Amino acid sequence: MREFVKSIASFSWALSVYGFSQAGNLLRGLPTKAPTLKATESFETTTGVIKDQFDAVDNAIFSPVNTVQTALIELTFNFLQPSTFNPKTVWETSQNLFKWGVGVATQFIPGGRIGTGGPPTGWGPVNITDAELFYVAPPKDTQEVHGGSKSPNA
Repeated sequence: MREFVKSIASFSWALSVYGFSQAGNLLRGLPTKAPTLKATESFETTTGVIKDQFDAVDNAIFSPVNTVQTALIELTFNFLQPSTFNPKTVWETSQNLFKWGVGVATQFIPGGRIGTGGPPTGWGPVNITDAELFYVAPPKDTQEVHGGSKSPNA
């Protein structure tokens, strides 16, 4: 047990020193063309070594969380591009968000009445081919349908 506790303590200290070391690598690399290259390679190598120690359960926990955090990082960096703050882009995004918000709100309002005069009615445009699939011809002889009487009320 003593060796296990020593091992955990050494690992924690090594991880702290490693973090400081990589921060130093990042700061030393700022004037170069790829300031984060050395630190990125080192983190990827360390992550790979740790992942090699994983079993199936560890991979089942690590993989989905890593996928989500990678997607969130990509989303954040994509949002923080200079073109995002272009006034035209901001205006168009605002309009789209407003239209989306109104669309969502109309789904929660009974009858969907918000500036449209009510819910849509009718089928809208229908292909002839699709319409033929659902066409039901009216009965040819009303006597057969109503038991020999010509009047449907009799």
